[in-house]
Amino acid sequence: MLCRAAISTVTALLGATLIGCGSTGHRSAAGGAGATAARDAGLAPAVTVTGVLGAARMRFVTRADAICGAANTHLAPVDGELQLYGEHQEYAAAAGTLRSVLAYERSELARLRALHAPEGAQEELTAIWKAAETQVDDVATLVQDFAAGELVEAQSTESKLQRDYAAYGRLARRFGMSNCGSG
Repeated sequence: MLCRAAISTVTALLGATLIGCGSTGHRSAAGGAGATAARDAGLAPAVTVTGVLGAARMRFVTRADAICGAANTHLAPVDGELQLYGEHQEYAAAAGTLRSVLAYERSELARLRALHAPEGAQEELTAIWKAAETQVDDVATLVQDFAAGELVEAQSTESKLQRDYAAYGRLARRFGMSNCGSG
């Protein structure tokens, strides 16, 4: 979920290398060859899915990944825009762009939460959406930091955002979502 552009904002605005948007690779919700190594590395779901419950979970994952994939595509160009702002130290403009990212991310999270959870998955999904919400809150704080010209605070917020985004990505991948938390 949630670009991804915000994660690289401080670095971009301070003139360093960006962390790009885009998928980190394909992962199967059903496991398969290499799934054990990927699962051990925290990159694949912890369980294989089969049967009726597995089919419902796969439908959910497909829908969630479609939402997240569309968001990744929609928000990918923002990195370049933020890098230009960084080169010119236009922090207020960056805050404006991040406000747009924030609005889109909130909408994306609402669409994800609106999906019908497969039976038995509500607790796991609640943890995933909570982690996503935490990193959306981090983006909101980052907007405030840049709008106020508080670059030291922005650096601290970005560090927290990176940690929270990584936690969200791990949870989403463990559930089987490859586009959510990967952009």
